[in-house]
Amino acid sequence: MLPDTVLEDAAAAVSRFLSEFSAQAIPGTDCVMTFSAGVVLPGLDESIDDAIVRADAATYAAKRAGKNCVVTC
Repeated sequence: MLPDTVLEDAAAAVSRFLSEFSAQAIPGTDCVMTFSAGVVLPGLDESIDDAIVRADAATYAAKRAGKNCVVTC
């Protein structure tokens, strides 16, 4: 989703989005939503399916780390 972006910069971009997203209340409520994300840089010979499996594992690691965070793999 972020072509020509190194892993650290991609994770920083997702972290900024997470920060902005979770700072906004759902309209008409006092509730906020958060999310956990896994960010990966696909290998040159890696299939998109394998990259998605790694991103999914990183997302679950983020949830285990306390949720509302970004983990790279």
